[in-house]
Amino acid sequence: MRRRLALLGLILLAGSPQAIAQSDPLYIQFRPGAVKGALYKPDTGPAPHVAVLLTHRTSNFLSHIATRELPTRGFLVLAMNPRSDNNEAAVDFERNALDIKSGIEFLRKQPGVTQVVLFGHSGGGPATSFYQAVAENGPSYCQGPNKLVECLNDLAGLPRADGLVLMDAHPGISVNALRSINPAVVNEDDPLWIDPPLDPFNPANGYSPDDNSSYSDQFRHRYFIRDNEIHYEMAASKDKDYIVIEGAAHGGTPCTACETTPGEYSNTLKNLFDYVAQWIDARF
Repeated sequence: MRRRLALLGLILLAGSPQAIAQSDPLYIQFRPGAVKGALYKPDTGPAPHVAVLLTHRTSNFLSHIATRELPTRGFLVLAMNPRSDNNEAAVDFERNALDIKSGIEFLRKQPGVTQVVLFGHSGGGPATSFYQAVAENGPSYCQGPNKLVECLNDLAGLPRADGLVLMDAHPGISVNALRSINPAVVNEDDPLWIDPPLDPFNPANGYSPDDNSSYSDQFRHRYFIRDNEIHYEMAASKDKDYIVIEGAAHGGTPCTACETTPGEYSNTLKNLFDYVAQWIDARF
């Protein structure tokens, strides 16, 4: 990305603000009819000039935690469900970019809005980063003999977002499916034939059947995956940050099983969205 990029790591630190964002969001119907959105505004304060669009490949994001956390910090938030809402079999990944396009165009028309930031959480990361890459580079980004599936030319002229936040994003469902295969399996015809140094169920590597497993640094170096660091390193943006929130689970909420004392990570959501707000406010 040539524009601004913020990355939030998986080990995201806890209490959220007590203010309520908006108890009565505005439902937005897009075309095609399966595409829908919910618009959240701050209850008080000046009209927002920065809008945040969040979406996913299939998940229902209309009440995502960001729809409560970001409006309390002064942002207009549009949560969108794409045409493949809750239906993995209906996913046409490249077409979801057209749904994001309709969301950005809608936000650009809202009074006072001057900047639009994409927010990609989990599987929303590939959807939003793909959109911005095509918006900046044109359909040639997703066309050519090196592509298994080529996008159509109707992705030309996508309006660019002004920033991108990736919250514990993964690299895509195809990559996730491929690496879900146990790397310790040596023979696909005999799943019991495994390589012990890569076996996550080997006590020698730190596995515990009765308690929390604690894997050695050597094992984690050989086996675990550092998606968000790779996203940060590969991003072409000159203005980019990588932040880790200690004690947060995938959804930003506290990992209570990770605590050594009760409530140790009770500030994960606050820390996470405080940082997002500071990052945006410093630039826009």
